Amino acid sequence: LDDGWHTLPIPLYVDGMVSRMQMHLRRYKSTDGEGRGSADADGGNIRFVVEADPIATGPVQLDGLVRCQHDSAATLDLIVRSQSPIAPELRADIAHLFTDSLAATGLKGGLVFQAGANWVKVARERASASNVIA
Repeated sequence: LDDGWHTLPIPLYVDGMVSRMQMHLRRYKSTDGEGRGSADADGGNIRFVVEADPIATGPVQLDGLVRCQHDSAATLDLIVRSQSPIAPELRADIAHLFTDSLAATGLKGGLVFQAGANWVKVARERASASNVIA
């Protein structure tokens, strides 16, 4: 994961139908707190964007950033985007799963829900960071 975005199609079998999700991954160098790349980082940072179209919510985009730091716990920040607001009960279920997953893995992080615009668009060609439009 060293030269831009990498896209992985993920097949799903739900209710007798096959569909797919797209997962886009990109690795970034860790920084030293002042924006400079760190040579001794524990693997750097990974940004991922997952695009799916579940029946319950319509199109959804998960935009995550995993930050690995050698002197503290890794963090996972996640934005759940949907075209229309996700029902409060489903938001609560997602938040509960996120919190439980952080606790089980020892990660720290935050979760945000966004409805409407501001979806990340990942260019299909593998080039540079300029492939992301946020």
